[in-house]
Amino acid sequence: MSAPSAPETRSDGAPIVLDDGREQMVRVEGLKKHYPIREGVLRRQTGAVKAVDGISFSIPTGETLGLVGESGCGKTTAGKSVLRIREPTAGTVEIDGRDVTALSSSELKSFRRNMQMVYQDPTSSLNPRRKIGSIITEPMKIHDVGDEASRRERAEELLDLVGLPAADFVDRYPSALSGGQKQRVGIARAVSLNPKFVVLDEPTSALDVSVQARIVDLLEDLQDRLELTYLFISHDLALVRNVADWIGIMYLGRIVEIGRAERVFRHPRHPYTRALLSAIPVVSDEDETLKPPEIVLEGEIPDPRNQPSGCSFRTRCPEAFDGCANRDPPLYRVGDQHFARCLLHDDEDAAAATATPDWIHE
Repeated sequence: MSAPSAPETRSDGAPIVLDDGREQMVRVEGLKKHYPIREGVLRRQTGAVKAVDGISFSIPTGETLGLVGESGCGKTTAGKSVLRIREPTAGTVEIDGRDVTALSSSELKSFRRNMQMVYQDPTSSLNPRRKIGSIITEPMKIHDVGDEASRRERAEELLDLVGLPAADFVDRYPSALSGGQKQRVGIARAVSLNPKFVVLDEPTSALDVSVQARIVDLLEDLQDRLELTYLFISHDLALVRNVADWIGIMYLGRIVEIGRAERVFRHPRHPYTRALLSAIPVVSDEDETLKPPEIVLEGEIPDPRNQPSGCSFRTRCPEAFDGCANRDPPLYRVGDQHFARCLLHDDEDAAAATATPDWIHE
């Protein structure tokens, strides 16, 4: 089936609701995080680094959105901006029905118990001078939850829950733990306040491959037990396929494709997504059949301080044509709850291309 003759488009900031038949735990609309560039003796602003530039998505309650892209694409900044660890420049973030961007400092502190983060490097995220039990109970102390005895009991319960026997680990220091064990402690700390939403920032990238699978299994088990909603940030598309219900592909601060995970893998509608998929090792005949031919992207990611005109991906895109330099593509609806930011889905622009690639057809 070909792309619709009058494709629906979404301008930046327009809501994208994934699985609109379900309750949405997270709604992000037009989120931006720009860092000013200041030059000269007077440090006047001469531009901005658009680390996150108008992304929109939602996450159904109890499900996982995987946010994928190369280093420097803005995915970690996006995750921290969603939680207001970094203040957004513009846009709205709604979590469990509350507009996080509208909360005062005191309201945000109180609401943080509903949203937590697991960091990429488990070693740097744990205080080396504190025992494991104290690290896990720290959020409870900040939010004045329980007394010392009940917090200790809660820490022991959480250690058992993440597969670290409390009797052996509660009084240890982080230096006595392996990388995988430290990440389990970080996960225990993140869920200590029974949050509803957790941002996982490359939670397995600093771990050995043999440990990664066990951490992923733990995260999935906790999601089922505690009814958690995840934003899973990663550069590893193959890993995200195994854990995410939905996938968003980021490039230079923007989401260029988003949809249900299996659909994005089987019917990639953006050239960048196809390039990422073509680099994934395959382990089965079915995966080999679905895998696009190898695509080697030429050149480097453009300097975010000086992005190309029109489509920001055009300088590396193997399917680029003249019109790509003149128009900044919106998000086109290319399937059921599936969107892609590419002019090849605009009939007028696609007709101008020298060759229409077969991937714009189902």
